[in-house]
Amino acid sequence: MTRFPAIDRRVFWLGLVVGPAVWIFFVVTAFLTLKFEWMIVALLGALMNLANLWGYLRCRWNNTEQMTSYFQKWAFLNVLRRAQQPPQEYQNPVFSA
Repeated sequence: MTRFPAIDRRVFWLGLVVGPAVWIFFVVTAFLTLKFEWMIVALLGALMNLANLWGYLRCRWNNTEQMTSYFQKWAFLNVLRRAQQPPQEYQNPVFSA
């Protein structure tokens, strides 16, 4: 039993993962609009958020072997889930009636 409810833990980890994704979106947007000054700011924000995420992940798993095994299990389970799904037929929206 942990001190925090499951929903609080999920919101915390979701926010921790969404933050770098938003900053990376800002980096790409600044690059595509050729605003290099803002791209540097967004890049620094992304790097700081990724460092924060990395630190929390390192604390969550005591060593890198636990982290590696977790990601390997996650990838393996995703492959199994996709293999168990029935194949969907592709319908081209242009030619479908």
